[in-house]
Amino acid sequence: MKAILKRHDIVHRNGKTKSGENIVLTKNDVTQLVSKVEHFIQDIDVKMREIRANKEMQPTADTAADF
Repeated sequence: MKAILKRHDIVHRNGKTKSGENIVLTKNDVTQLVSKVEHFIQDIDVKMREIRANKEMQPTADTAADF
């Protein structure tokens, strides 16, 4: 959430906070955010794979008639 608020200040307030202070970003800030986004995406990917695997295991109307 902090990154989203900081992005909002950069985009909509020309790089300043509500109080007029300049937003300062370091290379480390960007690196940490990239890492968090990668982790978030990987987590979504794992969950989507689990959902798809569960759907494949559930019988459909066509296959349920075979039982």
